[in-house]
Amino acid sequence: MYFKVNKGTPLFDSLMAVYEKIKKSRTMVKELEKEVGADGSSSDNHYLAGRINAFHFKNYKSPGENWMSMQGKFSPWYMPRSSKKFAKENKELFDKLAAIPRVDTKLLMEPLGLTGLQAYSANGSLVVFSRPRLEWYPEYVILTFPDEITYSPVDGMEEILGSVYKELKKVTPLEF
Repeated sequence: MYFKVNKGTPLFDSLMAVYEKIKKSRTMVKELEKEVGADGSSSDNHYLAGRINAFHFKNYKSPGENWMSMQGKFSPWYMPRSSKKFAKENKELFDKLAAIPRVDTKLLMEPLGLTGLQAYSANGSLVVFSRPRLEWYPEYVILTFPDEITYSPVDGMEEILGSVYKELKKVTPLEF
């Protein structure tokens, strides 16, 4: 199911406020990734942005003794160590991690009238739906929901056909 939310509606304004929070958080994450020499990071699924679980390093080598592997010896995922031995050395980095605003999924779910997870069967597998896919554009927001879930659109949303969705996607989306 595809839905469009047009600019000028209260729902659009709510979604754009979430977008701005995500953008701010992701900018801070990218700055910290660059500072520590990482080429990316992973985040917690309960947040739209801001909760870093690990930093990714392309060369699979530890960035230093004060970092620990998150997935074993041959993993590119690392986090700074929090043990007493490295607490002083890593304090500034932990302070920077704590300063990154976390954008909770609830900020997105509440304006859309979504209250929890929904499960459905797809090709014999159980799939858990946690949130729609959103694409932000200057004049509208597009939301994509799996057809298998039960969802009633809220005020400000209009359901659109797949062909309309494809046309709307031709416009350049907003960047994070």
